[in-house]
Amino acid sequence: MLQESLFGRGQADRSINVEANLLSERIELRRAIALRSARWLLLLAVVIGSSSVVVPSILESRAEVATEIRKSRANVAILEKQVESIEKQSEVTTPMLAGHEMQERMSSQSELVLGNLLLVLNSVPKSMAVSSLRGELVGGQLAMTLRGDCESYASLRDFVAAASHGPSVKTAVLSSTRSSALLGDNGLAFDFLKKVQVAR
Repeated sequence: MLQESLFGRGQADRSINVEANLLSERIELRRAIALRSARWLLLLAVVIGSSSVVVPSILESRAEVATEIRKSRANVAILEKQVESIEKQSEVTTPMLAGHEMQERMSSQSELVLGNLLLVLNSVPKSMAVSSLRGELVGGQLAMTLRGDCESYASLRDFVAAASHGPSVKTAVLSSTRSSALLGDNGLAFDFLKKVQVAR
């Protein structure tokens, strides 16, 4: 019994202390869990509170952006229709403009050719006879060759001086001369060459 009282009571006290320690540890653990839970709940409340402020403004901005996108798409569709209309008009008018430009260019080139031919013919003096006038249009250049006879070298010189003028003249030369008694004792037969740039 003595042992029991010595050992049994001490064991009972110890057991109470262990249980008290375990209980206090458990209470501390519950407080720590409660504190941690309170922090998480506070953080969650802050997040929910801030999201209740931010989310409506984001949704409003999203709605505004969606409206702007719809307006932009409508404007793009209108512009695409305008571009398509302009392209169709361009397809119709481009050949007409090209034809008109070609007609104007051909008209001015024809005037240049005829003007130079007439200038050469009008430069022929009375003391000269023309046997042939030939014109060739090659590579945008008119080459005129006048073959004839004249009474003297002076009348030939006057003809060359008068016939060499005109717009876009590249060269105007006597390509050959030889004696000819067709129009007189001092007469000459000649070939006159004139080149004019008609097209560029």
